[in-house]
Amino acid sequence: MSGQAIAMGAGLFLNLFIGYKYGTSSLGVFNQSLAYYLILSTLFALGLNNALIKKISEKTRNTTEENRLFTGNLMTTFVISTTLSSFLALVLFYFPNLLSSIELAHIIPSMLLALPFFTLNKNFGAYYNGNRKQKSVAFQRIYRWGGLSLIFITGGLFEYSLYQLMFSFLVIEGSLTILNISLNIRNFNFNMSFELIWDSVVFGMGSYISEITSTFNSSIDIIIVAYFLTEQEAGQYSFIAFFVRTLYVFPGILMQNITPIISFLWVKKEIARLNSKLRKLRKVNLILLSVQFVFLLVLYKIIILKMTNGFESTYIPFVIALLGSFLFAQISWGGSILIMTEKLKANFQRTLIVLLINIIVCTSLSFSLGFIGSVSAISLNALLSFLLLKTFVYRQTEIRLI
Repeated sequence: MSGQAIAMGAGLFLNLFIGYKYGTSSLGVFNQSLAYYLILSTLFALGLNNALIKKISEKTRNTTEENRLFTGNLMTTFVISTTLSSFLALVLFYFPNLLSSIELAHIIPSMLLALPFFTLNKNFGAYYNGNRKQKSVAFQRIYRWGGLSLIFITGGLFEYSLYQLMFSFLVIEGSLTILNISLNIRNFNFNMSFELIWDSVVFGMGSYISEITSTFNSSIDIIIVAYFLTEQEAGQYSFIAFFVRTLYVFPGILMQNITPIISFLWVKKEIARLNSKLRKLRKVNLILLSVQFVFLLVLYKIIILKMTNGFESTYIPFVIALLGSFLFAQISWGGSILIMTEKLKANFQRTLIVLLINIIVCTSLSFSLGFIGSVSAISLNALLSFLLLKTFVYRQTEIRLI
């Protein structure tokens, strides 16, 4: 909870700080680059972080095997992410017009430098999560987002450009990697087994496409709208999208903590016990979401009254986007159930359908209706995601999400 609170607070600060100091257009570029960062980190991770959570949380291996698996995943991830980041940087150097703006093409290479370290830290986080070391998972969030906020506000005081400030991602992820290595030096075993690595890759690839489509679903809209809206409108959209997606923060906490429990109880075939836990979880989630919904309505109104440089006309679009998202947030914590119960094909089908719908709805509404169409797409896509997740999970596992 504390880790997510810091992350959410830092995200709020960064959006307000950049929007106020550098303007709505720069805020749009920042959030677009962050969307690429999250998508590419998922692409380059090959699902090995999911494999690590699954196989560590099962506790079917001895400590030596776990350490060999852990080390093998880290080494594989780093080599692949470094290679792909270098290749993409080369492509963008020669073809910058592939992106929606020259400003974005100028910033993305600095993010690519941080990507290999970010993917490594995702694996460290997966290792902590599989071992139920949630304080360590929380620390990573606090270090990452707290550190980024401190660097941005310090750099802003010294009048650094947004381009210069984006190198803070490399500083934070690089130093976090060093810290993670030092904390886990005893857990490394370089007597790696090709069989263990291959087993992780097979499982990781099974969940890989699903994770990619899931990440695309949460980030691709910010990239798409930039091709159809003005720079200012793209900044306004990303500002609204940030606040709306804070609805998914607490469900995200629930998903992170319930994921290893789902895997453990499913393997033990204790389905009744699992459903009992999920019933309690649903009630708590609904209560907190309702409080947060009202809080966001009030908070957003107060903020845009203070920030008059391009945000004052966004309240109604914000409410439109919030409504559908509130419904989906009630069950969004169930997104990992199909993975942890090894229904990988079904999860792939679900996330692929959601992604295709997301792209079609976002593109068509942004193209035809402009800014109001883009924010309406947030709400409509959330409603459709709700129906698909609820249906797929129940049909495959008989677990009720609502």
